[in-house]
Amino acid sequence: FEGPVFRPEATPSRVEAVLLSEAFERMESNVRQQVGGQDPAALARQAAVAGQSESVLNMLEPSLYVLDVIMQELTKQIRVGCLERGDTLDRCRGKVLDMFATTSITLQNMAAFVEHEKDINKGLRGQIEPLEKEKSECLTKIATLEEEVVALKARENELTLELEQANKKVKKQQEKTVVNVKIEREEQMLEQIREADEINGVLFSKNQVLEGSNKQVQAKVDVLQTQVNELEKRVRRDAESLEFMGEIVARYKVRVAWLRAIAFVRRQKRSTKEEGTQDGLGVDQNATHVAEQMRGLEAIVGAGGA
Repeated sequence: FEGPVFRPEATPSRVEAVLLSEAFERMESNVRQQVGGQDPAALARQAAVAGQSESVLNMLEPSLYVLDVIMQELTKQIRVGCLERGDTLDRCRGKVLDMFATTSITLQNMAAFVEHEKDINKGLRGQIEPLEKEKSECLTKIATLEEEVVALKARENELTLELEQANKKVKKQQEKTVVNVKIEREEQMLEQIREADEINGVLFSKNQVLEGSNKQVQAKVDVLQTQVNELEKRVRRDAESLEFMGEIVARYKVRVAWLRAIAFVRRQKRSTKEEGTQDGLGVDQNATHVAEQMRGLEAIVGAGGA
């Protein structure tokens, strides 16, 4: 588009619209030549995909300028025929420009934010790299530990099998031990029973001997009891004899005392009487009789004491 667009003051015709279209094509062609003959919209989309917001604005700004010029001229042409249509189209053009400006500011802010985030990401990458190394080392250790765990599980399985086999052997040995213990206990019990039987036999023999001895002792006790009874009878008889003899002795003692008195009187003869008148013969006879009875009594007492 070179130079201003001229239009007649009369109502615009189709020729002016064709001229405006040709001018729009020439202006777009100039914009494409400025970017190396490529479509600015396609380049802007590629820049947007790549996240290059400044390149997007640089690519779209010439095209936006061309659209603004063409829309201004189109608004003038429409306004000649209908003022309200021209004003409406002009407002639409202004809204589009405002939206593009807002979008441009937003893209610029986003670009600044993205750059800031990139700087932050660079710092984080510097911090992440050691962490990544640690992560890789940890993963390596984890892999090693997993291998060790697998090996330990295999060893655990082997040990479990060995333990089960050992438990089976122990159970068998315990069963055998229990059987042997039962047998030993039974043998011990039988031995104890045999010993008890032997002791019982010995005790039975001793009991029989003791019973025989007891019978002999009982017989001796009976004999002794008989002897004791006889002795008690003899003691009673002897006691009665002693009592009787005691009475006899007392009597004889009295008699002896009288005889001694008589003998004393006899020895002491009265001088006033004659010797022939005294009863000397009767006294002598009585004394002789008393002496014989005393000797018999002494003999009886001597035999009883023996």
